[in-house]
Amino acid sequence: MQASPRHPLATRGVLISAYLTVCLVWGSTYLAILWGLESFPPFTMAGIRFILAGGALYGWRRLRGAECPKWSHWREAAIIGTLMLCGSNGLICWSEQYVPSGIVALMASTVPLFILVFDAIWFSRTPVTAKTGAGLVVSLVGVGWLTGVGTDSWHFDIRGMMAVAAAPVLWAIGTLRSRGARVVEDTIIGTAMQMISGGIALLLVALALQEPFQILDVSMRSLWALSYLIVFGSIIAYTAYTVLMRYGPAGPASTYALVNPVIAVLLGWTLGKEELGLRTIASGALILGGIALIRSTSPARRQSHRPQLQREEEAPGRTECAADGSVAALE
Repeated sequence: MQASPRHPLATRGVLISAYLTVCLVWGSTYLAILWGLESFPPFTMAGIRFILAGGALYGWRRLRGAECPKWSHWREAAIIGTLMLCGSNGLICWSEQYVPSGIVALMASTVPLFILVFDAIWFSRTPVTAKTGAGLVVSLVGVGWLTGVGTDSWHFDIRGMMAVAAAPVLWAIGTLRSRGARVVEDTIIGTAMQMISGGIALLLVALALQEPFQILDVSMRSLWALSYLIVFGSIIAYTAYTVLMRYGPAGPASTYALVNPVIAVLLGWTLGKEELGLRTIASGALILGGIALIRSTSPARRQSHRPQLQREEEAPGRTECAADGSVAALE
């Protein structure tokens, strides 16, 4: 993994460390969510996570001299945060009450499929080649086999599967909505704003659903899981992700999204005591193989990499995402 020498963070050692952090930490968040749900209701847990993580990142960047965002920036952050964190991540958390965490991770990895389809339908910006079409078909076959579509019954709880199926759709819509949106130039403070906005929306959903929650009933494992999600899943891993996407080569850097589900499945099997059968392995291989085909033909992957700071100088105040959704992480 080579890097541009233009910045001190763009060294081989730093980029490899950032890549491994993103792969391992974001791959483990699904199990952490499962353990957190032992004591926390799903939307309450997610809301606490993102408000605390977003508040910490926002405060840190403001103390470092980042400019105060405008109300228009907050409006954009609220829309994107509500779609991606409240809608998508909230459904991820809710679905893990009914569906194994490894299966949720495999279903969540289908984000690039929906971005490809929606981008082609709404904006006609992503060419659907024979190779991307083949990747789409292969992945959908894997999803069908995994869920049991076309058989007499679903392999998993239908409520959970419907929720986890909707999650990548909302994430894809939020990602496309963020493309070209007018946001603050500071990437980290912009994401912190999305976390804060999404966290508030999650807590409002929790209040509307009247989620039962007693702080005195929280187990130590759930508390440690939530702390892990806040510190490692949201703050440390996102910072590593920002470094990776800003200074690392785009192609290798984006492969983290193919590694995360594998780690999630293995952790769910070994530590979460979840079943790992032949169907899960084979269908998961089809899903990830199809996504790999799509990523290999994405225009963003074929372009030579330029540091993110250079792109921001050319188009200040805008955020862009690759056609495969590599700008975002669903975990």
